[in-house]
Amino acid sequence: MLSRIFRFLVVAFLVCAFQVARGQTFERSFRGHWASTLWEFAFHIDSTYERASFGHYGHTLVEGRYERTGDTIHLLSGYENTSQTVNEYYLLDSNGYLIDLSLRYDYAPVTATATKPDSELTRWSYPSRVRRVKYPQTDDPDPRKRAELETVLQMALNSPSIRKYYHFDQFPKRRLVIASYYHLKADTLSVDSHTVIFLPKEQIRDAFFIEIEDLNQNRDKIEIDLILHGEGVSLWFYFVKREGVWIEGDVYETEN
Repeated sequence: MLSRIFRFLVVAFLVCAFQVARGQTFERSFRGHWASTLWEFAFHIDSTYERASFGHYGHTLVEGRYERTGDTIHLLSGYENTSQTVNEYYLLDSNGYLIDLSLRYDYAPVTATATKPDSELTRWSYPSRVRRVKYPQTDDPDPRKRAELETVLQMALNSPSIRKYYHFDQFPKRRLVIASYYHLKADTLSVDSHTVIFLPKEQIRDAFFIEIEDLNQNRDKIEIDLILHGEGVSLWFYFVKREGVWIEGDVYETEN
């Protein structure tokens, strides 16, 4: 009898602990600016939140509900039609900053003194940073993420938008060298008979090589920024996943 009561109490405690862990709420505000716009988040103890914007993007207000589990905030509603300026998942770092796990921009916690009426200058003094919070800027043991990114990189390197700059026919000895990028692991990349060679940037002596300026991998979209040294151009690729298949979307080219 005592054993049955003990088991019941243990199960009840674990269920309660799980519900508490998933039911964390808090009262806190965050602020940042990027794209010539000020962005302000406010989370409330009743599981609701608001996101206001001021500036180039316009004066907008997004409202919805959220769920917090440890350092992860999951927005349950309100983010769907915001041109991806509000996204589903956010992270709280050890310094109290709010980080958008899709865009990687961070938002500074607004302190008690900062809740007083702000001057226009003070309100804009929270520049957002792009944080290294996911693969390939950080390591990730998930082989699926690595494989998907490698697949999309292979598509980007073989896109007509970049192939016109290789000039392998004019320079038969030209190598396909890419500067090493954080924790990126991609061993099967190639263009025709040219296999990609990854080298630390400081060791590259080739006049032509590719530098990865940024990689942003998400569940259904991947953005790739490439600098083509020796050709004087940069390329930005946007890939989307539709019905399980990666498709090349927009490509933008700029001169260096």
